[in-house]
Amino acid sequence: MHTKLCIIGDQLGLILEPTLLERLQIDQDTPLEVSIDGDAITLRPQRAPDADPVREAMLRVSALHAAAFEKLAR
Repeated sequence: MHTKLCIIGDQLGLILEPTLLERLQIDQDTPLEVSIDGDAITLRPQRAPDADPVREAMLRVSALHAAAFEKLAR
């Protein structure tokens, strides 16, 4: 995909096609991490910490076995 920067007010902006936004599951409210690697710019959506699959699994196990964990804690 090739694109150019657009003038937006007194700044430059990048217009992203709807198909690209859908593929990345991002919209205008999604915070983006911007990094530079040599001469390349990388945009990466910042996902909520709750999207961590290990953390989600830990929370499910904790809820499922809460009584057992409470007994072990005594």
